[in-house]
Amino acid sequence: MQAITHFLPSYIPVDQLSQSSPSAKPFIESDVQSNEPREGRLYVIAVDDLRPENGLRTRLFLRRFVEQFMGENDLAAVVLIGHGRRSDTQEFTSNRRLLLRAIDLISGWPTDGPPVLGFSRGGARERMAALQELVEFLAKIPSRRKAVLLLTEDIGLDVRTNAIDASVSIAGDIAREMIRTALRANVTMYPIDPNRLTLADIVSGESESALSIEMDRNRRQAELSRVLNLRTLADVTGGFALVSSNDVDAAFERLVRENSVYYSLGYYSSQDKPDGKFRRLEVRVKRPGLRVHTINGYLAPKERNADAPKPSGVVDVLRSPLAISRIPMRVAAAAYKADGDEVAVAGAVEVDGRALEFDKKGDAFTAQLEVGYVAVGANGITPPVHYRVDLALKPDTYEKARKSGIRVLFETRLRPGLYQLRVGVSQIGGVSGSVLYDLDVPDFTKSSLAVSGLSLVSAETSGQHVSTGRNVTTGVMPGPMTATREFTAADRIAIYTEVYDNIGESSPHTVTVRAGLTTENGVPVKTIVAERSSAMMVRRQGGHRFLFEMPLSGVAAGPYVIHVEANSTVDNRPTVSRSVPIRVR
Repeated sequence: MQAITHFLPSYIPVDQLSQSSPSAKPFIESDVQSNEPREGRLYVIAVDDLRPENGLRTRLFLRRFVEQFMGENDLAAVVLIGHGRRSDTQEFTSNRRLLLRAIDLISGWPTDGPPVLGFSRGGARERMAALQELVEFLAKIPSRRKAVLLLTEDIGLDVRTNAIDASVSIAGDIAREMIRTALRANVTMYPIDPNRLTLADIVSGESESALSIEMDRNRRQAELSRVLNLRTLADVTGGFALVSSNDVDAAFERLVRENSVYYSLGYYSSQDKPDGKFRRLEVRVKRPGLRVHTINGYLAPKERNADAPKPSGVVDVLRSPLAISRIPMRVAAAAYKADGDEVAVAGAVEVDGRALEFDKKGDAFTAQLEVGYVAVGANGITPPVHYRVDLALKPDTYEKARKSGIRVLFETRLRPGLYQLRVGVSQIGGVSGSVLYDLDVPDFTKSSLAVSGLSLVSAETSGQHVSTGRNVTTGVMPGPMTATREFTAADRIAIYTEVYDNIGESSPHTVTVRAGLTTENGVPVKTIVAERSSAMMVRRQGGHRFLFEMPLSGVAAGPYVIHVEANSTVDNRPTVSRSVPIRVR
């Protein structure tokens, strides 16, 4: 018997996505992302080497999981523990489009597949090393239950026999440390066998007649071992395995429930010797008819470990795979064509001034911030950029900063591709915050006509925030770009965009751009039209700059979309567009 010293119930509402009717409103992704705390589940979709036919099955039911079983506030990542490319993965995001893109790239590999660029390399030893690397990565995420959906045909090892009860191989040693880390970091494994009933039929007796009795016996034994391996991995980490079953929906429903409603219990063990041995656990309840699902033990540490220091400076914050909300902040970004094959990403980060501590020195209020960012893409992580911002505000400016916040403009250069932009702000000697921004950097040279991102500023936001920094929009807009997307009917919005004309001057033509304010359903509310002749192109950029000013007078409160569309009079009249959702209050 142990005295419970820690009790924390967790309840995350289960969104009934599968029962919701499809919305008639077109979905427009926001160009602003924040670190507002949201209560949701955390999933990791880990894909092992699969045969091509199982790769197809995996895509089908993983799409179903994302589309019908993920809640709005849930986060998920797609990682590889087998063959594959980094560009086929996805960092933590709630963006279903990006998750489905990564899932659609799962194809399965033949035995003579390409070199491994993911977490793993093949056999039991390599798989355990890959899972250990993944679990160590997840252990850096504090205070969260982490569910790993492990798509694999076999892990090649009975972890209970070869890692818990006795470690008799290198693979067993690695598995033991992997399980130790998983249990301490609240990582639960849910192995999913993409074969479903295909291979399980062999066990039930439907074997090929051409097989000898011994070959048939060996195949049956191999199948039993494979299933046992998956089940024991789930059992020791507190999850369950989906094997020999076609009922994927029931498994997903159970998985969501287990990660939505649960209790965390803690106690001080009377056996606190750091001997590395397995400590068995059993949780009993007094109420009749209840069944408890929990881990059945844990591996004691081999030595006493000091608590890891919490992230402090902005560089430490940028290493976090999840947003940090100790400083509330939001980020907007827009991509513009730059020199060569690079794209200039203009960004604005707006920090809640109430979260900052100011020192009063004479008649000035001072604070020192560190601002930084990195981009995580197919080629890895870019070197972090960070710099110091010293604030010395007069009393009236200080009050404005406390009320409306601090806005910092920044710019980074990237090659075309998909990125996760991590933006962090840290008060020197104080708290930190970060935002994870899903960023699609287009190749503006691949089509005859292309449009940049959209940057906004309004009369109200231009004067509300205390601003610092520069980017490519500085000097061409009437104020610093903003990450605010809620305005009043008395406000006036300025919209800046660039249209890149790759048709050139060889065929004289006109580019027409329409900037409109529409309802969520696309009903026009306001429209502004501008035209440019091909002879007026900005040669350095190979395109045209457009700045539209749109008063919101007469616009009723509610959600709207700013939609910018460009087309040309030649080359089959190509049309390109960008949209940004806003709200009028």
